[in-house]
Amino acid sequence: MRMLLTAAGLAMLAGCAVLTAPAPLFSAADRDPSFALEEGLWAFRGNDCRVDPARAAPNRKSCLDWARIRRLEDGGWIAEPAEPEDADDAPARFDVYPATVAAPGVRTPVYVAEGRTDKDEGVNYAALIPRAGPADGDADNRPGAVRRVVIIALECTTITREGPIADIIVEHKDGSISGCTAKTKDAVREAARRAVVAGAATLGDEEIVWVRR
Repeated sequence: MRMLLTAAGLAMLAGCAVLTAPAPLFSAADRDPSFALEEGLWAFRGNDCRVDPARAAPNRKSCLDWARIRRLEDGGWIAEPAEPEDADDAPARFDVYPATVAAPGVRTPVYVAEGRTDKDEGVNYAALIPRAGPADGDADNRPGAVRRVVIIALECTTITREGPIADIIVEHKDGSISGCTAKTKDAVREAARRAVVAGAATLGDEEIVWVRR
């Protein structure tokens, strides 16, 4: 499975260090009951891919990346391989928490995705931005099941560009940032804010979209 909903997997493949923690920092009490993803088949399409996900099927030869997303009984989510060639890959579990504050019953603009697989020693983080669509709720961002999201990996270089963040430990190797570790939820939220601001110019160029059940 090439596409992980946390996006950190893609960043790591590109050689980027992403924000991690040795264990989950968020808990069930931090969840937003207004947030839900549509379950089923999802596709990631980069800005150079012209394939229509609605007319395609999971196939590694395609420029689309695929995953099947479903909700777990404990309120978390899991992204499982959808391409036959990736059937043996480890599923990625992720949990979604608000990074900003919104009025009761309204989705927040930015969320934090805390993801991991059985092969990971800890967790990694990304910012998740719900995108409005016909089934996603009304113009006031009131909830329906989310079918389009933008995912931004919390790359260590990007989130520290404005300066250090309290409770994030940055590691260096050979003069470059080799990793960064969060100690608190607030530190992760601030990292998400910075990553979204840094990526604002290209926000929406690449999205993950729900395709079908």
